[in-house]
Amino acid sequence: MHYNRSFTGVHSAYNLFSISPIDDHILFKRGSRSFYYFNPENAEKNCELNLVCNDILHAKDTVFQFTYLEDGQLVLVLQDSTNLSSSTLLFHLAKAYVCLDQNIVIVLEIVKENIKFGVKTGYTRIIHDESGPLLISYPTNFTDINQENRTIKLFHIYKFFISNISEVASITLARRFIKNELWCDPFISRDTLYFFNQFSEDIFSIKLPTPHDSQTNYRCQLLRTYSSVENQRRPSKSYLHRSTIVLEDYAFVFFSQAFDEANTVDQTSDAGRSTPAWRLWLNSMTWEPLNHGVHTHMPTGRVALQRSPGHMAYLHGSCNRTGCLEKCHLFELCLEMKPANQRKMTMNPISPKHVDSTLLKKWARKSKNILPPVNAQVLKQRTMSAQSLLDCTTNFNMEAQSDDDESVDCVRNLHFTTSLLALPTSNTSGRRYSK
Repeated sequence: MHYNRSFTGVHSAYNLFSISPIDDHILFKRGSRSFYYFNPENAEKNCELNLVCNDILHAKDTVFQFTYLEDGQLVLVLQDSTNLSSSTLLFHLAKAYVCLDQNIVIVLEIVKENIKFGVKTGYTRIIHDESGPLLISYPTNFTDINQENRTIKLFHIYKFFISNISEVASITLARRFIKNELWCDPFISRDTLYFFNQFSEDIFSIKLPTPHDSQTNYRCQLLRTYSSVENQRRPSKSYLHRSTIVLEDYAFVFFSQAFDEANTVDQTSDAGRSTPAWRLWLNSMTWEPLNHGVHTHMPTGRVALQRSPGHMAYLHGSCNRTGCLEKCHLFELCLEMKPANQRKMTMNPISPKHVDSTLLKKWARKSKNILPPVNAQVLKQRTMSAQSLLDCTTNFNMEAQSDDDESVDCVRNLHFTTSLLALPTSNTSGRRYSK
């Protein structure tokens, strides 16, 4: 994982933005009824947009959350302006369109009204699963005697537009009596909801019900996270915020907003400070530190992370340097990671006539970092030995009765054997070569 480029960010009180899958522009929430249009490829198009709603009943509603669907449709989650005094949040779902000619975001249609969602004592936000965006409301703990305050609510925005599923799923958990639990920053992977614990390295997982389930007892687990065997490191407990992108078997997690800066120092880190970028393997619950490449002007406050089409993502937040003229920064990240121990080595079938001194010289040249220079006379002798071995093996293969796959395997093994003939048999210079 590394960052490709950076931009001057958008100064706002909100850490909310969404990326269009059509033309890759980024829409930031600037105010309760305003946005900022950002185009990474053409800065001349960047401008501020105001919300326009011609529906009289929703003309004063404010933007709570918003997201882009897979087809490029902009969806707004509007908060009802007449229900601000109630303890229950009331939302409306709307289709919207960005009109750059008039510098507005216009509401096209209110597609779903009166979504009663959560209580104001918890948190409500948009997260993503494998299908698309969904709205989630959750408490920070499950110790309250009141069941309503132990209930998680989910409304799948994508499934509403695809299958017209308009029900709000409610998950009421059994009361927990464990202290030092503050659940935050949820994410979903393979129909399992995960919460981080602010006070420990544990993760709370909840198996989400399918549409056909009628169960009331949900499978919950308290999972312990571990450091990997290679690095023996884990993220610092001093971070207050985590931004997560789920990628197949692991989650990319970016930590930010440390309340105790001294505790983020990591003596094992080359930079002297614990990295905020980590990979969490969900099968083993092990942490792996990542070198993100962002060392100066690190975003530490109001951090948001969103995935764009492909293996790209955007990271936005307030700068960690006091006196920075830009104040906010936007980083374009490449999420494509391929560990060295997982790289596949491809071997193509070869014919005997291609195994000569040229092939062996080429192989030795590629391995110059682990092999000494090969003497030309020794190379010639070993090439002749390799050719003799090839002639013998070729005759043997012609007599043997085997299928095509076995013949290919035999030739591949022969390729490996002839390569070994180019290895040095003695170390005349007194150097020790690593195996």
